[in-house]
Amino acid sequence: MNVNRILILSFSCLLFFVVIFSNTPPTPVRAADDIEIVLPGQRIKESAVAVADFNKDGKKEIVAGGGDGMLYVINGATYTLLWSNQIANYFNGASSTYFYSSITIGDLNKDSRLEIIAAVGGTPNLHLVGGVVVLTYVGGSAQFVLASGWPRRAFDELGAGGGSYPDGVSDGFESTPAVGDLDGDGDLEIVISGSDRRLHAWHHNGRRVAGWPIDRSRGLFRGGMSSPALADIDRDGLPEVLVGTYSYPVPACPNPYFFLALNGNGSLVRGFPTQTSEVIRSSPAIGDINGDGRLDIVVGTGDWNESCGGTPDGKKIYAWDHRGRLLPGWPTVTKGNMASSPALGDLDGDGDLEVVVGCGLSYQLNNPSCTELYAWHGDGRSVTGFPMSPLSVNPGSRPAYNAQPFPPVLADYDGDGIIEIMTIGAGAGGISIVEPNGQMSSDVRHATSRILYSSPLVDDIDGDNLLETVIGGANATNNAAIYIWQETGTIYSRRPWPMFHHDVARTGLYSAPPPVPQLGFPTEVRFLHQEGTSGPESLTITLRNLGIDQFNWQVTSSSPDLQINPGSGAVSTAATLQLVLNTAPYPATHSWQFIGNLTVSGTAFGQHVVSSPRTVPVWLYHGQLQHYYLPLVRK
Repeated sequence: MNVNRILILSFSCLLFFVVIFSNTPPTPVRAADDIEIVLPGQRIKESAVAVADFNKDGKKEIVAGGGDGMLYVINGATYTLLWSNQIANYFNGASSTYFYSSITIGDLNKDSRLEIIAAVGGTPNLHLVGGVVVLTYVGGSAQFVLASGWPRRAFDELGAGGGSYPDGVSDGFESTPAVGDLDGDGDLEIVISGSDRRLHAWHHNGRRVAGWPIDRSRGLFRGGMSSPALADIDRDGLPEVLVGTYSYPVPACPNPYFFLALNGNGSLVRGFPTQTSEVIRSSPAIGDINGDGRLDIVVGTGDWNESCGGTPDGKKIYAWDHRGRLLPGWPTVTKGNMASSPALGDLDGDGDLEVVVGCGLSYQLNNPSCTELYAWHGDGRSVTGFPMSPLSVNPGSRPAYNAQPFPPVLADYDGDGIIEIMTIGAGAGGISIVEPNGQMSSDVRHATSRILYSSPLVDDIDGDNLLETVIGGANATNNAAIYIWQETGTIYSRRPWPMFHHDVARTGLYSAPPPVPQLGFPTEVRFLHQEGTSGPESLTITLRNLGIDQFNWQVTSSSPDLQINPGSGAVSTAATLQLVLNTAPYPATHSWQFIGNLTVSGTAFGQHVVSSPRTVPVWLYHGQLQHYYLPLVRK
């Protein structure tokens, strides 16, 4: 199967996308190193791509699912098609299906070979086969093979009679599977919420986990679209399953709704379920947002479902602690449906986590009631500059401001040392970039040929230590397409929430940033010179790498009287510098004299490392130096 790799050149064949805004920013232009990979099937819609290095060549393959059930794997070294197949082929008697769920990747049985976990079917009203397929990477001519014990079909509960009765086809999945070791046996289990009114959990070999599925017999009347998160909220050494539902306590009155926290055996975690005033379509984000050292749970609700005769009371973001108790300042109230999934990250550099999420639904294309992107501190206060309405990148004449229904991504993609927010408006043909102060970025490069329906991913795909942004969509003729933008950020740039549900295992769990190179250097330098003596003074200074790997360093002086030897080099752990100061120009003042500043910088892959650059003042005391000794008395 052939794939076209289209490089957009920077001269006579520039491809422009006209964007009509009420406040029009510069027209997006595809740069010379941006790539559009066109695939033969139908467009990629709600399914977010995933990346992983399957063949261990240092490059990450891109995995994407199309609207026609085609699964694609793109070679990360060449950006050509490595493998593809119709997922319906793995289900006897099926000819087509649909990817609504995002792609999940993990080494399920810990044999050092990665698996792709693909949940398919979409809404039951499509009448397309629904189930979960696991494919193992084997390389060679086969590349991927069906793992033993798979696929697993969903149950048939919906699809006929207005959608509420069985239609003879296993119901589809609209949530995304998460993988983690639920039972502590060393391999990974797969957990997903189904449209078949169940929560499912399977071992790596397709066997059901004891205590699952969760169904009517356990009080679950509806599953839903919320993708489960996995996190050890009770500190028992095993992850719990955290998921929103469309389920409710009394069948005759479908409101309020349940948010569940389940142990690996399917039992409820103490303090759960909690209740919300509307359905939970949003997928939870897990992290310590209030700084108490314990994990918290953040998720959204909306007002598009039943209200039991009362006034719908959705349009909220909830935050609970590990015992299901609302955190102070939560829930926060918004202007619209909160179907999107929150992202967590330290936007303002104060050391704690902020919550970022947009409002609205994907079909709200014209005059949406809510176009805001929200950001809150852990106590529910709005981050300065938020909420704000991002300017959308639009093909044609869509409104300048759109609903923000797709989960945002948080990453310093350009290596400027601050976290940017990547968001996509409903009906938008590109990615909007918002700075952490709520201002729009001037970067409008991330335009696509057609509108987008999922979240991007930020990672180093091709192994050059620089980041790329990747998203699935469609080309101008509505074929499936993968868009790749080369960024200036490096593998050391902070990416607190680089994709939908944080990682390719789709755990929804914030994790502390990995160690990176970090410059260590004294905050000031002070010379002492005895009055009445002549000659220079020298000091030995140690420059350190307080992080990992190595970086290039350079030290320069604003004063011609201060010499540095050596003035540059590379450091893995520590480097020694000799500073020599010519004291002749400085008379004895018996006080500290300012000599000038050192500029100390460390770079890796062309970008400053943490704590770089820094300015270090240099001082000289020229006067009478005295030593004082205290007597030592010993019994």
